[in-house]
Amino acid sequence: MDNSAQIHSSVEEFLTSRNFVYKKDSDNTYSFQLRLHGVLHSCYFYITVREDDVSISADLEIEPDSEDKDLMDRVYEFICRANFGLNIGHFEIDPEYGDINARFYINATETIPTADDIDSCVKALGNLVEIYGRGFASVILAGADAAEAIAQCEANM
Repeated sequence: MDNSAQIHSSVEEFLTSRNFVYKKDSDNTYSFQLRLHGVLHSCYFYITVREDDVSISADLEIEPDSEDKDLMDRVYEFICRANFGLNIGHFEIDPEYGDINARFYINATETIPTADDIDSCVKALGNLVEIYGRGFASVILAGADAAEAIAQCEANM
């Protein structure tokens, strides 16, 4: 059963009720920018609606040099350590380009997410970026050890 029309309605209610300026592209993806508190001051969020699910992602505006193997290894380790134990959302990286995202999926086969459900997911991803953003910056820009960067992020939770 295709629930995408109902999902679109919830997404648009979320975006308009919070007065976000957003774009919708032909791939059923909505995009908007959100200001954050922390080292990474803002993120672009993308909400992609499919037939029976919705994907919400936050594009971190920091990227490692994907050709620097040592740096990429430290970023991979940081992401693995950050993802361990997360209850809502996860981090992922495109190994070819170094793009880093926080992502969350909502299955909508039986229950359609409400605008409040989507709001909760966006806030959760924003919190992840705020908590771990300093660590990503430390690893990518200052050459920090991944384990030490995670310890610093999680000490401030």
